[in-house]
Amino acid sequence: MRRRTLVLLMIAVFLLAVSATFLFYTEYVFQEKWEIPAQVTVDNRSGFQHDKAKMLFGNIEPGNFGKRFLNVSQNKEFPMDVKIGMRGDLSSWVQVSPEEFVLDPGQQVKVSFAITVPKDTPLGNYTGTANIVFLRTLG
Repeated sequence: MRRRTLVLLMIAVFLLAVSATFLFYTEYVFQEKWEIPAQVTVDNRSGFQHDKAKMLFGNIEPGNFGKRFLNVSQNKEFPMDVKIGMRGDLSSWVQVSPEEFVLDPGQQVKVSFAITVPKDTPLGNYTGTANIVFLRTLG
């Protein structure tokens, strides 16, 4: 009987610790996430497109490259860790620099997104998403 009570108590403490960690992370550490749609058209001619709500690389011939820039800033009263990555068709074609950095209040960082289309890529439209996550710096 005592052993069962002890096991139940240990399970309750574990669940409480997991719940507290989750609440701390979601309410205090995690601040914001941006998802920016990205697109490239692989074509036999080069060209460009512009849209403030998307990251458009335009028309790029197979084997060629392009680059886009994004200024990242924040207006919180504390520094934040910023983590940037790509998802989707473009994830292996796009190099992000810098991928991670600390952003102080009022600071702005210019992030480059360099795309290289592999030579053997069939013509067509390819999409992805740039994910930018802001986390409160703890330290």
